[in-house]
This record gives sequence, C-alpha cells and structure tokens, in this order.
Amino acid sequence: MNPSGISAFVKDKLERRDDDRFWLSLTIALGVITCVALLIKGLHNPGAVPDDARMFLSWMGRFDNPEILKGDLIADYWSSVSPWVYDVLFRLAWLLGIDPLILVRFFPAFLFPPMAFFGYRLLRSFGVEPIITFIVIACLLHILARGEIVPSGTPRSLWPLFTLMVLDGLSRKMVWQTAIGQLLLAGCYPQMALVTSGIIGLSAFSPWQKPWIDLSRRRIAIVLVAAIATIAGILPFLMGADDFSPIMTLAEARNIPTFQIGGRGQIFSADGSVDFFCSARTGIFSDRCDGLTDPKILWLAIWYFSGPLLLFLALFNKPAEHTPRSPLPLYLVVTSLGLAGIAALMMFKLHLPNRYMAFFFLLPFVSTLPVVLSWLRARTLALVMGNWQRWSLPMTAGLLLLVAGSVFLAASVKPKFSIPENPALINAIAALPEQTVVGGFVKDLDFSPVFTNRSTLFNRELSIAYQRGYFLPIQQRMQAMRDLVLTSDPAVLSGYIRSLKLDRLAIDDDTLSNARVPVPFRSFFGPDLNALEDDAKKAGPSLVAQLAPRCTSGTYGAVHLLDTACILGQIAPN
Repeated sequence: MNPSGISAFVKDKLERRDDDRFWLSLTIALGVITCVALLIKGLHNPGAVPDDARMFLSWMGRFDNPEILKGDLIADYWSSVSPWVYDVLFRLAWLLGIDPLILVRFFPAFLFPPMAFFGYRLLRSFGVEPIITFIVIACLLHILARGEIVPSGTPRSLWPLFTLMVLDGLSRKMVWQTAIGQLLLAGCYPQMALVTSGIIGLSAFSPWQKPWIDLSRRRIAIVLVAAIATIAGILPFLMGADDFSPIMTLAEARNIPTFQIGGRGQIFSADGSVDFFCSARTGIFSDRCDGLTDPKILWLAIWYFSGPLLLFLALFNKPAEHTPRSPLPLYLVVTSLGLAGIAALMMFKLHLPNRYMAFFFLLPFVSTLPVVLSWLRARTLALVMGNWQRWSLPMTAGLLLLVAGSVFLAASVKPKFSIPENPALINAIAALPEQTVVGGFVKDLDFSPVFTNRSTLFNRELSIAYQRGYFLPIQQRMQAMRDLVLTSDPAVLSGYIRSLKLDRLAIDDDTLSNARVPVPFRSFFGPDLNALEDDAKKAGPSLVAQLAPRCTSGTYGAVHLLDTACILGQIAPN
C-alpha cells in the first residue's frame, strides 16, 4: 500500500462513524490478546493458584473421592457457599478430565474475548462511535486484566462478563439475552444480579418521552422474563440448607478482633465507626481515598458520576447525531447505592455494601470516559478533516500509536498467583493418611486443604467472619491452639489435643522458642494476647517446646510437624 493509500485508509477510518466491522474486529482481537497473555502467565506458573480461589477450591477434592474431607468444617462451609454456576463449571471440567487446580488458572483468560464483544456492543448501543469504543474497551480490558476480579478464578471472575451481557441485552431490548445473562449472573454473584434486576425494572421509566412509563410488549416481556430468570438463579441459594447461620450482626462484629484495624475482615475505623465512603469493604470509593476530608473525593465523584448523569441528561435534548445517551449507567448508580444503603443498615444480612457497588470501578469506562472522548472528537474532527493535507501524517502516526498502545494495554496482565513457601511441608501433609487433622499457626496451611485434601483446623485465608455458625468454631479453634502452644500444663495440652482431634501440629521455630502467636494470626485475637503470652513466659518454656525434640515427625525448613499421639504418650504418665 503506497503512502497516499495509507493516508486515504486512515482518513476513511476517522471520518466514518459507523464502521463496526473494522473496529469490532480489532476490539475482539484485543480480548484475544488479553486471553493469550493470561494463558502464558498461567503456563509460566505451574503449581500455583490464584490467591482468592483457595477458599473455593478447598472442598473440590471430593470430586475424586466423596470420603475426602468428610465432616470437615472448612470444606462443608465453602461447598455450601460456592455459587451453583461456579460449581457446575468446575464439575463439568472435572468430568472432562480437567483438574480444578488447572481450570482455576486458565478459565478467566477465556472470559476476555466475550467481555470485549459485549462491552463494544453496549457502548455502541449508547451511541458511542466505534473508534472511541475501541479505545474505551482497551482501557477496560487493561483494568480488568490487572485487577483482582477476573484473574482471581473465583465466582467474582464471572460477574463482569454476565453484567455486560445483561446491560447490552437490556439496552438493545433483547429479551432472551437479558434473561440468560441475568440467570447466569444470579447463579454466580447474586448481589450483582439484584443490582441488574433493579436496572431492568427502572428501564421502564422514561421521563424524557411521553408516556413516562414504557408499557410496550417488549419492555414488559423483558421485565417479566428477567424477573423469572433472577428468581430461578437465586432460588438454589435460598433453598440450600444453611447450617452456618445466623449471620453476624454489626453489634457482635464490634467484639470480634478480625473486624478491627488490621484484621482479616476489617470493617471498623480506629474510632469504631464504619466508613461508607473510603473503606475497602463498605465505601463507595473503596480504598481510593482517605476519608471525607480527602480532596480526592471530589475528583472521584466527578469521575464516577458525571458520565452517568450526562448520558441521562442527553436524552432530554433534541436528538443530535453521534451524541452518546443512555439512562442505564445512572440507573445502575441509583440501584447500586440503594441496595448498598440497605445492606449497610442490615449488616451483614445482605453481605457487605461493596458487593452492590462492585461495578463502580468499571462505571467510568462505560460512561465518563466515552463522554469525554466524544466531546474531544466532536471539537477536533472538523478541523482535522478540513485540513487533511496538513494533518494526514500526524493522524496516521497517531492511529498507529493508538492501536499499538491498545495492544500494549490489553497484553499488560497481572494475575496474582501464589505457591506455598514451604512445598516440602505441603507434600508431607499430603502423604499423611486421608483422615489426618492438621493444625497450627503456620501461614502455608492456607494451601493445605487445596493441595493436600487433609483437614485443617483453620488458616488465615479461609477465616471469613460473616456467619456465626462457621466463624465462631474457627475462632474457638484458634483460641484453643493459642493456649495449646503457650501452656506448660500437661492436662491443658492433652485436653486441647483431644478436643480438637488433632493428629499433627505444625509449628515454626519462632513459636517454639518465643511462645508467641505469629504476626499473620495476631489480628484474630484481642488486646489481651500480649498479657497471655507474657504470663506463659513466666512459667518457663511451653510444654510443646519441651516435647518437640522427641515428637517431631518431620522438619521442613523452619517448620516442625509434631505427632500428637507421641505428645499424648509422653505426658500420659504424668
């Protein structure tokens, strides 16, 4: 292609505002690039697992052997809270011979091409021009590929795709796409499905035209069929036997250390208040600001909410060509904030407020950014096209840089994979008899249920404190383990070993020599922990430390695996 041909091609792509075939193809190509980049990352991390997925994989050893982890508290809990769409996905893969540990690394990659497709269609349904849509989707893919949601391999991986599918179907008044997307969304992330169901209901409200309420057959069909799909998707959660209720109340949470500053599930600020603006778990802006006095709040509010408002107000103006308009982003804001407010009032019965505002971090990319780019394009296009002779070279170079930059953004993935720091310990636990129960303040036990299929009394990663029927037993186990490793009393030590049904105690050198709970676990205990440890030191070395040399079944780096049957045998005569 000669230079004049290239210039003509670029001019055509800039002038034409409806060239979907070209820009949609490039957008899907970006999704494929992100997919391939994530697959490569997965191949380069054999044996690793996404951090947050460990909890949902902790019970899947039962696929191969139903007797594995039978009666295990952690496995029973995470099996009960695994959404049915996620469960079906992993069971089908297992039937095809794909191990859950393999699938969890790779299935998020395949979500990106359809996300690029539905994202493109959604923005085009708003009236955003193809070239701007291409730029926005490149940014969107970049944010999703480097974030903690899609690459996590958890049920959260699925909701961006199904949410875009629902919104695109709703925007285009496609009954079955909206309903199927709603069913799948409800089956993997019911909180977001409640948000989208609110948007579907509000979509019948159209104050920019008369009548204000859209009672057309298609609108009624969308609302009714989507409502049935939502109920069908959520029903398995409602019908499931919940052996772990009741839900924690906010008053109860105030007395639980893990909800305090630095805790695994921190909710409260230093003054005991709950921050509904900047907190990572309860705030509108997540952890992107530092309180109401932070100047960033103003800019965050503009970035988040100006786009939805402008897209909505554009509906009241006379139709102008190439002006984006849609009520859906504003309806999303209204529904999300409304449900988040109800969740805040009922904490934790409807889970956390941030579950209903999950789409907020994507919201600017389907509202504010397209509006800004459309405004800039409208003010520069006539100038450029009127002086094409002068602008042809820089615009050609600019378009090439735009495509190259978009490819770079799409390929810049950052999955968070983890592997045990002490694989020898994990291998040793996996070699123990199937019914072995392991416990201890050792961080690598976060990986034990997933990699070993052996019962673990507790670990930091899986100690989620929302349902009392699950967390209170976990907390009691931690308190018992604290006393077990600190005590010098044979009766106390033997009593705890028997009550916990503990077969192997994992303990590191530092705990043996200093008789202190390791740092990663200290936030699960109250302010009296230091005093308990100081009192224990006054009594001399702990009994576990005294017996460890005789009862160590294996040493793996700085961690010792103690045989509790040996410990009981040593202290029985006393």
